[in-house]
Amino acid sequence: MNEKVKRGVNSLLEDKRQTNPEEYYKGKGEEIKALGFINPLEDVEDFRQKEAFNLITERKGSITIEHSDLSDLAPFDHPYQKYFQSRDQGAGNYEDMSYDFYEHEVIQERLPFAMRVEGEIFFGIGNRRGRAHELAIKERRHQSKCYLIMIELPDATKIDYFRLGSGLAYIGNKPKNDTRPIELRRDAVHELKARHDLECLVNPQVQKWSPEKCIEHYKSFIIDRHPSLGYEKNKSVLGRVLNGAFDEDICRPLEIPSTSLALKTLWNNHFKVGSWDGSRTDFTDLNQPICHTAAIHQNQVTDLYMDRIARTSGEKGKLLKTRPSIYLICSVDKSGSSTGKRITSLTTLENRRTSILAYLTQQNLDIRRIEWNHPLHLRVLFPVQLDDPRDKAEAWEWDAKEKHFVKVS
Repeated sequence: MNEKVKRGVNSLLEDKRQTNPEEYYKGKGEEIKALGFINPLEDVEDFRQKEAFNLITERKGSITIEHSDLSDLAPFDHPYQKYFQSRDQGAGNYEDMSYDFYEHEVIQERLPFAMRVEGEIFFGIGNRRGRAHELAIKERRHQSKCYLIMIELPDATKIDYFRLGSGLAYIGNKPKNDTRPIELRRDAVHELKARHDLECLVNPQVQKWSPEKCIEHYKSFIIDRHPSLGYEKNKSVLGRVLNGAFDEDICRPLEIPSTSLALKTLWNNHFKVGSWDGSRTDFTDLNQPICHTAAIHQNQVTDLYMDRIARTSGEKGKLLKTRPSIYLICSVDKSGSSTGKRITSLTTLENRRTSILAYLTQQNLDIRRIEWNHPLHLRVLFPVQLDDPRDKAEAWEWDAKEKHFVKVS
């Protein structure tokens, strides 16, 4: 279909949206089907697809099936993302899905639901699929196979899009047998905070509410979304969810960047010199700093690099001819990375970061480590870990003359 004909068809469909909305949305479903994807209105395996389409119908949204290179996709840490994702963990692991779509020719059956706010794309449903496409297109330079159900609301403000995005995210997070289970407690805390932030945008007076008033106000909201929290046996869980959302020192932990593209972007946003290269993980080129990520707990940092040095040199004595450098992206765990427990206290997080820098300083200045050419921690980045404006990413650089870390940003 040439562009002129296509514009004519779309114009007719838009007219039909006003005069016969049922036929309009039915036609959009057929358009999706004609591209080789499942028509959401006919999806018998995933009820959420039809439910999402129905929500768009209720909001009188205009739909365009858009082939996109995702060049205007909002970054995963954009402050608006909380309104479009009801999952605490965001997209989760999507690298395997990316390889399936682009390397293994696995057919994508369903399309992400998306919308643009202030010129950037946000996913309401299908964040994981969308991020899988982004990884293949931007990192591995594939031609885009990404199609989106792009939604536009008539005469809408960004708050209208936040509301629609939140509604779609809630639908997408409903349990289904063959998808990820809901992490109820963490996800519920995330939903409460996002709901509160949205109400603050609508009515700035809400910002002045006490934690007690917030808990009273939002209790019925979160029980409506997750009825099991209203059961007597889950009373303590409900309490922890509400306190986790509104206790001033308890903050929702955020997903730490994990893909090579996200790490590179994060690093380059804070350090103007010395780019992040995720392929530099061993001491094979002593002229280039290796790039390492670590989740660290307590006040002690284990020697993170001994195995890598041993692989390079074949021994654990005087290991290297010259002292190499380390670039480190460091998150802080509560009880060790193997347990998966994450810090929720801003005070604790700040104290642990201070302790880690002190320990890295000690490692850099240790005489034996200098004699044995153990690595010098040259740059350290602590990413944002908590959903709280008081938590900022911290970038530190080693000052060889003054022999201590200097804060870059």
